[in-house]
Amino acid sequence: MAWVHEVEIPFRGPSLFNIHALADWQLGSSACDKTVIRRKVREIVTDPNAYWTFLGDIEDDDRPSTRVLKRSALAGREEALNNAARDHLAWIDRDVLPILEPLTQKPCLGVLAGHHWTQITPDLNSVQYICNRLGAIGENPVPYLGQMSSWVRVTFVNKNRGHRESITRLIHIQHGVGGGQAVGGSLRKLDVLSHRLQADAYIRAHSCALEAMKYDIIKPKEMRGREPELEHRTVPLLNVGAATRAYNITRGDPSYTEAGMMRPLTMGWGILKARLRYGTGSKTNRSRMRVEWNIEI
Repeated sequence: MAWVHEVEIPFRGPSLFNIHALADWQLGSSACDKTVIRRKVREIVTDPNAYWTFLGDIEDDDRPSTRVLKRSALAGREEALNNAARDHLAWIDRDVLPILEPLTQKPCLGVLAGHHWTQITPDLNSVQYICNRLGAIGENPVPYLGQMSSWVRVTFVNKNRGHRESITRLIHIQHGVGGGQAVGGSLRKLDVLSHRLQADAYIRAHSCALEAMKYDIIKPKEMRGREPELEHRTVPLLNVGAATRAYNITRGDPSYTEAGMMRPLTMGWGILKARLRYGTGSKTNRSRMRVEWNIEI
C-alpha cells in the first residue's frame, strides 16, 4: 500500500513554493548524464523558494526480476550477498551521496524507491540508506516514502497574523510503469489515475516524458442556508523526464531504447509551483487562503 507523509510548511503572507520533482537519474549507467544532474542540483540550491522530491531510480542497479534471480542464484550463500551489499554501500558513499548532498540545503518532501534499488538487509534497501545518510549529514530531514507511490499531505501554515491559519493540499507522487511513446500518453495515464486516487496535484515519472497540463473542477458548495456558490479547483498533472541519454553513436550493443526503436528520452525535470494567496470571501469580509497551482517544464 502507498504511504502518506505529512509535511508542514511555514510562511508569511503571499508566498511561492517551487517543488522540484526529480526522477530517473540512473547513476551508474553508461547513459547517465551527470552534467544535467549537477546543473539541476545547482538550480535547486540557488532557488530561494525550492523544495524537492525524488520519484525513484536514483541509481541503475537491481530491478524486481534481477533481485529474485540474485537471491535464487546465491541461495544459501549469505556471505556473498552480504559482500555485494557492502560493496554497493561503498559505491553509494563514494559516487552517489556527494552528488545528492547539496540538495539537503533545501527541504525535502520525500523520496520514493522506484524499480532500481538494492536490498541491503531484510529491513534496509539502498534508497532508505541514502535517505538516512542524507538526513544525518545535511540540514534537513530526507523522508523515505516507500516503493512506487505515496501521498504527501502538505499543510501551509501562517503564524504571523496574530493567530494560526493553515491550508492543506494533498499531492500524489508515483514512480510509474509502462512506456510513453505517443505525445500525451503519460498525461493520459495521469488523467485516468487522478479520477481514481484523490489528490490536489499529481506527479509521475518512469516514462521519461516531460509533459504537463492542468484541468479544472467546478461544483456547488454546500449551501447551509446561504445563497448558492460555486467552488473551483485546478488540478495540475506533471510527468517528469530523466538524466539518461536514449541514443549513443556506437557499433556495439544497443540500449533497450535503441533496440526497441523507442522515442528519445526527455532530459530534465519539471517544477510544481504552489503560490499562497489571500482572497476575500464573497459573503464575508474575512480573508481566506488559497493555493494557486502552476507548472514549469
